[in-house]
Amino acid sequence: MNPLSHLRHSAGLVLVLLLIVTACGDDDTVEFGTSAVETPVTIETQDPFDAAVEVVLNLPVDDVFALLDSLDDEDYLALIESVGVEGDVEFVEGLDPETAAGLVDAIDDVLYDELLILAAAGLDPTGGSPVTTIASDPELPPISSVAADVRRVDGGALGRKGRVSVEIGPGDISFLAFARTADPDAQVFVTGVIAPSGEDVGNAIGLEYGELSNFGEAAIYAPIKEQVDLEVGEYSIAFEATDEITTSGALVRSGSGDGPQLLDVVFWMATHEQFDRSALEQRFRTAGEAVLGRHGIAIGSMTFVDPPPDVIERYSVLRFVEGGSDDDLRGLCREMSSSVGEMRALNFAIVDRLDGDDPEAILEGSSAGLPGTALLAGSGLSCVAGMASPDPEEPERDLFARAVVVWHEAGHHLGLYHTSEGDGLLFDLMDDTPECRYGERDTNGDGFIDLFECEGHDADNFMFYDGDGTTMSEDQAWMVRRHPLLYPAPG
Repeated sequence: MNPLSHLRHSAGLVLVLLLIVTACGDDDTVEFGTSAVETPVTIETQDPFDAAVEVVLNLPVDDVFALLDSLDDEDYLALIESVGVEGDVEFVEGLDPETAAGLVDAIDDVLYDELLILAAAGLDPTGGSPVTTIASDPELPPISSVAADVRRVDGGALGRKGRVSVEIGPGDISFLAFARTADPDAQVFVTGVIAPSGEDVGNAIGLEYGELSNFGEAAIYAPIKEQVDLEVGEYSIAFEATDEITTSGALVRSGSGDGPQLLDVVFWMATHEQFDRSALEQRFRTAGEAVLGRHGIAIGSMTFVDPPPDVIERYSVLRFVEGGSDDDLRGLCREMSSSVGEMRALNFAIVDRLDGDDPEAILEGSSAGLPGTALLAGSGLSCVAGMASPDPEEPERDLFARAVVVWHEAGHHLGLYHTSEGDGLLFDLMDDTPECRYGERDTNGDGFIDLFECEGHDADNFMFYDGDGTTMSEDQAWMVRRHPLLYPAPG
């Protein structure tokens, strides 16, 4: 998609999401702006496609224009040509079930899901008869039911700018603060962290590279190292966004991160590739324990989940646009976390491919957030993705060979930065990880530091920007062991 049509698509999506949120008023049983809902509903008396068409037929003219604006150029021209008219006005004025069906068929999966949600909720903007629905799932359990040592602080709606207050007690060891907008394409920024002492500790825990931000939601994790441990008292975390922040809060873990810890994993197999699951589990356990095991962190349960075929079709190829919002990956995370619920487990999504702007570049894995969000159903930052298909240039480089890469992405999800970036100028915040500096290590003069130039240095670390290192530093382990996703081993 060219930049102009991408911009038009984004603008149209915002308009349609605003329409849906307006139509829904204060109904809090369904959360819009995602490709999945936290309390799913099932259309019982009408075919889903027909229900979406019915919603379109009832939309005001301006909102049909918004749907048209959401199409990319190819779909837009094909749709106009198929109904035999030359422009938007004639199309809208002549809207009938057949042309509305053409419009529904041409919109992308996210907007189609939004129309289904609107139909399933029985909300008709024209006041017509609602679609009969049934709720398929009860409300999700509270955090405490899946993690007795983790409590949730509710920060509520913040508008476009506000603060989340987190009270830290003597037995608390970490917190993960977050803010979420209804619009998944709105940018959310973490702009400051004030400790109980009144000191601004934002730079010490990740803001020194600039504002932490993401699309739809953003998060920040503390503490990142023992030298910046938690203070007892009230922390104040500042967020800003380009749209209204509707949900905010924090997860606070208490207890101890010093003894043996466990980390459970859920694999969501959104791929057409077939694997021996027992062999795959063994390979990922081996790779995970190579990184974590020497620091007293063991891999707990591993669960494989097969999503529905239509979800596999939608997300088996994730598209990444440079400078864009990675909405494919965030949509997959929302789908996965809404499906599996608030489990205390790291969400690994296995897909066929991750496609970027450069067709020559192979993207082997990605984390939706740094840090990601844990234990929050419906979150777009709640998973990491790994590529299942073999590298066409190196067929032996398959999912089994890339197991360490997925654990690298898990490191990002848990809050770890690259030890060194490819420019050799940016490094993580840990005191005990080596820095592979451009001026010292760029021996071939190409402007970058690589795996071979940093060999024997931080290239061995599992968070080096490129490679399959398995070394984890003491500071990295100290931080990971306190994360809300990990829990003390019994006994």
